[in-house]
Amino acid sequence: MRAFTPLLICLPLLAACADIPSTEVRESAAIEDAAYPALVPQAQILDGPAPRTSQEDLHALQVRADGIDANDI
Repeated sequence: MRAFTPLLICLPLLAACADIPSTEVRESAAIEDAAYPALVPQAQILDGPAPRTSQEDLHALQVRADGIDANDI
């Protein structure tokens, strides 16, 4: 119990030194007044066409994959 007492004293002191960000940060008026985006029905998303991948996108992905393989990440 004796070793536990200094721990109980030190923990609140350490918590007082914590850097807690301000919760009063406000967004700009333009962002606060902006309208919510329109919601898309789930059926439209599920039944819609599959996204298309261009040859440029595939090439860029392959270059990234080759770079990762070369770095052995």
